[in-house]
Amino acid sequence: MRTTKNLSRIALAFAVFIAVLWLPDMVGAGSTGPKGDLALGDLLGRGSWFAYLAAFAGGVLTSLTPCVYPLIPITVSIFGARKAGSRGQAALLSGLYVLGIAVTYSALGVGAALTGKAFGSVMQNGWVMGGVALVLCRADKAHLYTDRPVFLKAAVVRSRRFGSFEVLAPSIALEHNAGPTVDTSKAAFEMAGMGPEDIDLAQLQDTEAGAEIMHMAENGFCEHGEQEHMLANGDTEIGGRLPVNTDGGCLANGEPIGASGLRQVYENVLQLRGDAGERQVPGEPRTAYTHVYGAPGISGVTILAR
Repeated sequence: MRTTKNLSRIALAFAVFIAVLWLPDMVGAGSTGPKGDLALGDLLGRGSWFAYLAAFAGGVLTSLTPCVYPLIPITVSIFGARKAGSRGQAALLSGLYVLGIAVTYSALGVGAALTGKAFGSVMQNGWVMGGVALVLCRADKAHLYTDRPVFLKAAVVRSRRFGSFEVLAPSIALEHNAGPTVDTSKAAFEMAGMGPEDIDLAQLQDTEAGAEIMHMAENGFCEHGEQEHMLANGDTEIGGRLPVNTDGGCLANGEPIGASGLRQVYENVLQLRGDAGERQVPGEPRTAYTHVYGAPGISGVTILAR
Protein backbone atom coordinates (compact mmCIF):
# COMPACT_ATOMS: atom_id res chain seq x y z
CA MET A 1 0.00 0.00 0.00
CA ARG A 2 2.82 2.39 0.91
CA THR A 3 4.60 1.63 -2.38
CA THR A 4 1.41 2.38 -4.32
CA LYS A 5 1.05 5.71 -2.55
CA ASN A 6 4.66 6.60 -3.31
CA LEU A 7 4.24 5.71 -6.98
CA SER A 8 1.09 7.86 -7.08
CA ARG A 9 3.03 10.78 -5.66
CA ILE A 10 5.72 10.35 -8.29
CA ALA A 11 3.08 10.27 -11.02
CA LEU A 12 1.50 13.44 -9.60
CA ALA A 13 4.90 15.16 -9.46
CA PHE A 14 5.54 14.19 -13.07
CA ALA A 15 2.16 15.61 -14.11
CA VAL A 16 2.95 18.88 -12.31
CA PHE A 17 6.32 18.99 -14.09
CA ILE A 18 4.64 18.60 -17.48
CA ALA A 19 2.14 21.32 -16.60
CA VAL A 20 4.93 23.69 -15.54
CA LEU A 21 6.83 22.91 -18.73
CA TRP A 22 3.88 23.76 -21.00
CA LEU A 23 2.04 26.38 -18.95
CA PRO A 24 4.17 29.34 -20.17
CA ASP A 25 3.13 28.63 -23.76
CA MET A 26 -0.51 28.46 -22.76
CA VAL A 27 -0.31 31.63 -20.69
CA GLY A 28 1.49 33.52 -23.44
CA ALA A 29 -0.78 32.36 -26.28
CA GLY A 30 -2.14 35.26 -28.30
CA SER A 31 0.15 37.85 -26.71
CA THR A 32 3.21 37.96 -28.99
CA GLY A 33 4.32 36.83 -32.42
CA PRO A 34 2.29 35.65 -35.37
CA LYS A 35 1.23 32.52 -33.54
CA GLY A 36 0.89 34.17 -30.16
CA ASP A 37 3.67 32.07 -28.54
CA LEU A 38 6.14 33.28 -25.94
CA ALA A 39 9.66 31.90 -26.40
CA LEU A 40 11.52 30.55 -23.39
CA GLY A 41 14.14 33.29 -23.83
CA ASP A 42 11.42 35.94 -23.67
CA LEU A 43 10.07 34.47 -20.45
CA LEU A 44 13.55 34.34 -18.94
CA GLY A 45 14.04 37.99 -19.88
CA ARG A 46 10.81 38.90 -18.10
CA GLY A 47 11.83 37.00 -15.00
CA SER A 48 9.12 34.34 -15.30
CA TRP A 49 9.61 31.69 -12.65
CA PHE A 50 7.82 29.21 -14.93
CA ALA A 51 10.66 29.60 -17.43
CA TYR A 52 13.31 29.10 -14.77
CA LEU A 53 11.60 25.92 -13.59
CA ALA A 54 11.37 24.67 -17.17
CA ALA A 55 15.05 25.45 -17.80
CA PHE A 56 16.06 23.68 -14.60
CA ALA A 57 13.90 20.66 -15.46
CA GLY A 58 15.53 20.58 -18.90
CA GLY A 59 18.93 20.52 -17.21
CA VAL A 60 17.84 17.57 -15.06
CA LEU A 61 16.68 15.66 -18.14
CA THR A 62 19.91 16.32 -20.03
CA SER A 63 21.85 15.03 -17.00
CA LEU A 64 20.28 11.61 -17.58
CA THR A 65 22.84 10.75 -20.25
CA PRO A 66 23.68 7.26 -21.61
CA CYS A 67 26.57 7.19 -19.14
CA VAL A 68 24.03 7.19 -16.29
CA TYR A 69 21.79 4.47 -17.75
CA PRO A 70 24.06 1.50 -16.78
CA LEU A 71 23.81 2.66 -13.17
CA ILE A 72 20.04 2.14 -13.12
CA PRO A 73 19.86 -1.71 -13.29
CA ILE A 74 22.77 -2.00 -10.86
CA THR A 75 21.13 0.26 -8.28
CA VAL A 76 17.83 -1.57 -8.79
CA SER A 77 19.51 -4.89 -7.99
CA ILE A 78 21.34 -3.46 -4.97
CA PHE A 79 18.24 -1.82 -3.49
CA GLY A 80 16.17 -4.88 -4.34
CA ALA A 81 18.58 -7.25 -2.62
CA ARG A 82 19.40 -5.16 0.44
CA LYS A 83 17.02 -2.29 1.17
CA ALA A 84 13.67 -2.78 -0.50
CA GLY A 85 10.80 -4.97 0.60
CA SER A 86 9.32 -5.34 -2.88
CA ARG A 87 10.12 -4.80 -6.54
CA GLY A 88 8.04 -1.64 -6.60
CA GLN A 89 9.91 -0.17 -3.66
CA ALA A 90 13.24 -1.16 -5.23
CA ALA A 91 12.29 0.62 -8.46
CA LEU A 92 11.15 3.67 -6.49
CA LEU A 93 14.35 3.90 -4.42
CA SER A 94 16.52 3.37 -7.48
CA GLY A 95 14.67 5.99 -9.49
CA LEU A 96 14.96 8.54 -6.70
CA TYR A 97 18.66 7.75 -6.31
CA VAL A 98 19.45 8.29 -10.00
CA LEU A 99 17.21 11.36 -10.13
CA GLY A 100 19.07 12.71 -7.10
CA ILE A 101 22.35 12.46 -9.00
CA ALA A 102 20.87 14.45 -11.88
CA VAL A 103 19.39 17.11 -9.57
CA THR A 104 22.70 17.45 -7.70
CA TYR A 105 24.69 18.03 -10.88
CA SER A 106 22.05 20.48 -12.12
CA ALA A 107 22.18 22.45 -8.88
CA LEU A 108 25.98 22.58 -9.04
CA GLY A 109 25.72 23.81 -12.62
CA VAL A 110 23.31 26.57 -11.60
CA GLY A 111 25.66 27.59 -8.79
CA ALA A 112 28.64 27.72 -11.14
CA ALA A 113 26.66 29.75 -13.67
CA LEU A 114 25.51 32.27 -11.07
CA THR A 115 29.11 33.00 -10.03
CA GLY A 116 29.77 34.42 -13.49
CA LYS A 117 33.45 35.09 -14.11
CA ALA A 118 34.40 34.41 -10.50
CA PHE A 119 34.45 30.63 -11.00
CA GLY A 120 36.67 30.86 -14.08
CA SER A 121 38.99 33.33 -12.37
CA VAL A 122 39.49 30.99 -9.43
CA MET A 123 40.30 28.08 -11.73
CA GLN A 124 43.00 30.19 -13.43
CA ASN A 125 44.67 31.08 -10.14
CA GLY A 126 48.16 29.65 -9.73
CA TRP A 127 47.31 28.27 -6.29
CA VAL A 128 44.75 25.84 -7.73
CA MET A 129 46.70 24.83 -10.84
CA GLY A 130 49.12 21.94 -11.01
CA GLY A 131 51.15 19.88 -13.44
CA VAL A 132 52.63 16.45 -13.95
CA ALA A 133 55.43 15.22 -16.21
CA LEU A 134 56.76 11.78 -17.09
CA VAL A 135 60.46 11.01 -17.36
CA LEU A 136 61.10 8.07 -19.70
CA CYS A 137 64.28 6.26 -20.65
CA ARG A 138 65.42 2.86 -21.90
CA ALA A 139 64.91 0.08 -19.38
CA ASP A 140 68.59 -0.84 -19.36
CA LYS A 141 69.48 2.77 -18.47
CA ALA A 142 66.90 3.25 -15.70
CA HIS A 143 69.33 2.31 -12.93
CA LEU A 144 71.41 5.38 -13.81
CA TYR A 145 68.59 7.69 -12.73
CA THR A 146 66.73 5.89 -9.92
CA ASP A 147 67.07 2.91 -7.65
CA ARG A 148 63.29 2.30 -7.83
CA PRO A 149 62.45 2.13 -11.53
CA VAL A 150 58.92 1.49 -12.78
CA PHE A 151 58.77 -0.21 -16.16
CA LEU A 152 56.28 0.51 -18.94
CA LYS A 153 55.10 -2.92 -20.08
CA ALA A 154 52.41 -1.73 -22.52
CA ALA A 155 50.97 1.46 -23.99
CA VAL A 156 48.14 1.07 -26.51
CA VAL A 157 45.61 3.41 -28.15
CA ARG A 158 42.67 2.22 -30.25
CA SER A 159 39.65 3.83 -31.90
CA ARG A 160 36.20 2.33 -32.31
CA ARG A 161 35.37 -0.09 -35.10
CA PHE A 162 32.30 0.11 -37.30
CA GLY A 163 29.32 -1.26 -35.41
CA SER A 164 30.44 -0.23 -31.93
CA PHE A 165 28.32 2.12 -29.85
CA GLU A 166 28.11 5.62 -31.35
CA VAL A 167 25.86 8.29 -29.86
CA LEU A 168 25.96 10.52 -32.96
CA ALA A 169 25.54 7.79 -35.61
CA PRO A 170 22.71 8.60 -38.05
CA SER A 171 21.78 4.92 -38.31
CA ILE A 172 22.22 1.59 -36.54
CA ALA A 173 24.87 -0.73 -37.97
CA LEU A 174 23.76 -4.20 -39.07
CA GLU A 175 26.78 -5.73 -37.40
CA HIS A 176 27.87 -5.26 -33.80
CA ASN A 177 31.41 -4.79 -32.53
CA ALA A 178 32.79 -4.19 -29.07
CA GLY A 179 33.85 -0.69 -28.07
CA PRO A 180 37.43 0.55 -28.38
CA THR A 181 38.19 -0.15 -24.73
CA VAL A 182 37.80 -3.90 -25.31
CA ASP A 183 40.24 -3.84 -28.24
CA THR A 184 42.70 -1.61 -26.39
CA SER A 185 42.68 -3.75 -23.26
CA LYS A 186 43.26 -7.00 -25.17
CA ALA A 187 46.13 -5.49 -27.15
CA ALA A 188 47.75 -4.08 -23.99
CA PHE A 189 47.59 -7.40 -22.15
CA GLU A 190 49.06 -9.16 -25.17
CA MET A 191 51.90 -6.62 -25.39
CA ALA A 192 52.65 -6.94 -21.67
CA GLY A 193 52.46 -10.74 -21.74
CA MET A 194 49.95 -10.92 -18.90
CA GLY A 195 46.21 -10.99 -18.23
CA PRO A 196 43.67 -9.17 -16.06
CA GLU A 197 44.32 -11.59 -13.23
CA ASP A 198 47.92 -10.33 -13.01
CA ILE A 199 46.94 -6.70 -12.28
CA ASP A 200 47.18 -5.54 -8.66
CA LEU A 201 45.38 -2.19 -9.03
CA ALA A 202 43.69 -0.17 -11.77
CA GLN A 203 42.80 3.41 -12.62
CA LEU A 204 39.73 3.46 -14.89
CA GLN A 205 37.91 6.28 -16.67
CA ASP A 206 35.15 7.41 -14.32
CA THR A 207 33.85 10.76 -15.49
CA GLU A 208 30.50 9.37 -14.29
CA ALA A 209 29.80 6.65 -11.73
CA GLY A 210 28.37 4.47 -14.49
CA ALA A 211 31.52 4.79 -16.61
CA GLU A 212 33.73 3.08 -14.04
CA ILE A 213 31.22 0.25 -13.73
CA MET A 214 31.06 -0.30 -17.50
CA HIS A 215 34.81 -0.14 -17.91
CA MET A 216 35.44 -2.74 -15.21
CA ALA A 217 33.97 -5.30 -17.59
CA GLU A 218 35.22 -3.78 -20.85
CA ASN A 219 38.80 -3.92 -19.57
CA GLY A 220 38.42 -7.61 -18.75
CA PHE A 221 38.40 -7.47 -14.96
CA CYS A 222 34.98 -9.10 -14.73
CA GLU A 223 32.05 -10.18 -16.86
CA HIS A 224 29.17 -7.82 -17.55
CA GLY A 225 26.78 -8.09 -14.61
CA GLU A 226 29.43 -9.12 -12.09
CA GLN A 227 30.23 -5.55 -11.06
CA GLU A 228 27.49 -5.58 -8.44
CA HIS A 229 29.08 -8.47 -6.59
CA MET A 230 32.54 -6.90 -6.79
CA LEU A 231 31.26 -3.65 -5.30
CA ALA A 232 29.23 -5.44 -2.62
CA ASN A 233 32.26 -7.54 -1.65
CA GLY A 234 34.54 -4.50 -1.46
CA ASP A 235 36.82 -5.87 -4.21
CA THR A 236 37.48 -2.41 -5.65
CA GLU A 237 38.35 -0.73 -2.36
CA ILE A 238 41.90 0.05 -1.24
CA GLY A 239 42.24 -3.26 0.60
CA GLY A 240 40.18 -5.26 -1.89
CA ARG A 241 41.09 -7.83 -4.51
CA LEU A 242 41.42 -5.19 -7.26
CA PRO A 243 41.58 -1.61 -5.95
CA VAL A 244 40.11 0.77 -8.56
CA ASN A 245 40.74 4.53 -8.76
CA THR A 246 42.79 4.70 -5.60
CA ASP A 247 43.14 8.49 -5.81
CA GLY A 248 39.40 9.06 -6.33
CA GLY A 249 39.53 9.07 -10.12
CA CYS A 250 38.15 11.82 -12.34
CA LEU A 251 35.17 12.33 -10.04
CA ALA A 252 37.53 13.44 -7.27
CA ASN A 253 40.27 15.12 -9.31
CA GLY A 254 38.35 16.60 -12.22
CA GLU A 255 39.07 15.94 -15.87
CA PRO A 256 41.64 18.36 -17.26
CA ILE A 257 41.89 17.79 -21.01
CA GLY A 258 44.91 15.64 -21.82
CA ALA A 259 46.09 15.29 -18.23
CA SER A 260 43.81 12.58 -16.83
CA GLY A 261 45.97 9.76 -18.21
CA LEU A 262 49.13 11.32 -16.80
CA ARG A 263 47.48 11.66 -13.41
CA GLN A 264 46.59 7.96 -13.51
CA VAL A 265 50.16 6.98 -14.38
CA TYR A 266 51.48 9.20 -11.59
CA GLU A 267 49.15 7.54 -9.08
CA ASN A 268 50.23 4.08 -10.22
CA VAL A 269 53.91 4.98 -9.89
CA LEU A 270 53.27 6.16 -6.32
CA GLN A 271 51.46 2.89 -5.55
CA LEU A 272 54.16 0.68 -7.04
CA ARG A 273 56.85 2.55 -5.10
CA GLY A 274 54.87 2.47 -1.85
CA ASP A 275 54.64 6.26 -1.68
CA ALA A 276 50.85 6.69 -1.79
CA GLY A 277 50.47 7.41 1.92
CA GLU A 278 47.03 6.83 3.44
CA ARG A 279 45.65 5.45 0.18
CA GLN A 280 48.52 2.99 -0.29
CA VAL A 281 47.38 -0.41 -1.52
CA PRO A 282 48.64 -3.08 0.90
CA GLY A 283 50.66 -6.12 -0.11
CA GLU A 284 53.39 -4.32 -2.12
CA PRO A 285 51.64 -4.25 -5.53
CA ARG A 286 53.83 -5.09 -8.51
CA THR A 287 51.58 -4.28 -11.49
CA ALA A 288 49.24 -1.38 -12.21
CA TYR A 289 46.81 -0.55 -15.01
CA THR A 290 45.47 2.72 -16.43
CA HIS A 291 42.57 3.32 -18.81
CA VAL A 292 41.14 6.44 -20.40
CA TYR A 293 38.30 6.91 -22.85
CA GLY A 294 37.12 9.91 -24.80
CA ALA A 295 35.21 11.16 -27.79
CA PRO A 296 34.93 10.32 -30.59
CA GLY A 297 35.59 6.78 -29.37
CA ILE A 298 39.28 6.68 -28.46
CA SER A 299 40.65 4.49 -25.67
CA GLY A 300 44.14 4.31 -24.18
CA VAL A 301 45.65 1.75 -21.79
CA THR A 302 49.03 1.49 -20.07
CA ILE A 303 50.42 -1.29 -17.89
CA LEU A 304 53.21 -0.55 -15.42
CA ALA A 305 55.29 -2.99 -13.38
CA ARG A 306 58.21 -2.85 -10.98
